Amino acid sequence: MSGIRVMRYVLAVAKLGHFGKAAEECNAAPSTLSGQIRRLEGYLGTPLFERRNGDVKLTPFGEQAMPMVRSMVEAADRLVALRRGRRPQSMAPGQGLSEAF
Repeated sequence: MSGIRVMRYVLAVAKLGHFGKAAEECNAAPSTLSGQIRRLEGYLGTPLFERRNGDVKLTPFGEQAMPMVRSMVEAADRLVALRRGRRPQSMAPGQGLSEAF
């Protein structure tokens, strides 16, 4: 699911402050991760991140979006857990089934 995958990319960049490190954590090529985030930003019509000389930080919009991005990823994880016969409430926030996405 590329929609959830790009949300995971956004969370990783926000956490690590670096596209390359986020790509490594997500097992993605840096160009893929960056391109997917740019595509999302284009769709939203505003950037999620400020990019300056290798420094990456959330824009004010990105800061506001993070709780929603986290909720989307957590909801997807709970849905997959439910499908697999697990109790979704037993999953810690952010604990993922990232291999599914």
